[in-house]
Amino acid sequence: MKSKWLLLTKIQLLGMLDFNKARYAKDAKLKRRSAGSAAIIAIIALVICVYSVILSLGFCEQGIGVHLPAFLIAVTSLITLMFSLLQGCTPLFAMKDYDHVMTLPVKKSEILASRLVCIYLSNLLFALPAVIPGTIVLFALDGFSFAVLAITLVATILSPLLPMAVAITLSALLTAITAKFRYKNILQIILSLILFLGVMIASFTV
Repeated sequence: MKSKWLLLTKIQLLGMLDFNKARYAKDAKLKRRSAGSAAIIAIIALVICVYSVILSLGFCEQGIGVHLPAFLIAVTSLITLMFSLLQGCTPLFAMKDYDHVMTLPVKKSEILASRLVCIYLSNLLFALPAVIPGTIVLFALDGFSFAVLAITLVATILSPLLPMAVAITLSALLTAITAKFRYKNILQIILSLILFLGVMIASFTV
C-alpha cells in the first residue's frame, strides 16, 4: 500500500497554482490563470538559466572554473533562503484546507511530512535551472569530470535543506513572537520584510 504522505504530497503538488483544478474545470478564467502562472514560472526559470550561463562563461574565461560549482550551490542556497523567507510558514501551517485535510484518515506527522516535501521540491525547482546550465558550460569549456558531476549533483540535492530549515525556524519564531499582538499580521509582514532585507544586505556585503 502506498504511503499516505506520498499520496498527500502528490495531491498538494498537483494542487499548486490550481493546476489540478484547471485540468478538470470548465471555467476558462481558471484555465487562463493557471496557464499564466505556468508561463511566469517558465520565464523565471529561463532568466535563471541565462544568468547561470553568463556567470559560468565569465568564470571559465577567467580560468577559475574550478570554483564554479561551489559558487552555483551558494547562489542556489541564497535563492532558496530568500524564497523560503518570503513564503514564511504559510505552506507548512496553511489553514485554507485544514478542515478538509484533518477529516482524512491520515496522521498529523504524515501531513507535516508531505508539506515539508512539497516545500523542498518547490525550492529544488529554483536550484536546478541555476546549477544545470552552469555545470554544462563548465564541462563544455573545461572538460568533463565525473567527480565534479557527482559532488555537484549531491550538493544540489542537499542545497535547499539548510536554507529551508533556517527560513522555517525564523518564520516560526516571528509567528510566535507576534502571536499575542493585536495587529499581528501587519507586524509579521513588517518583521518578515526587515529580515528579508537583512539577509539580502548581508549576502551582497559578503
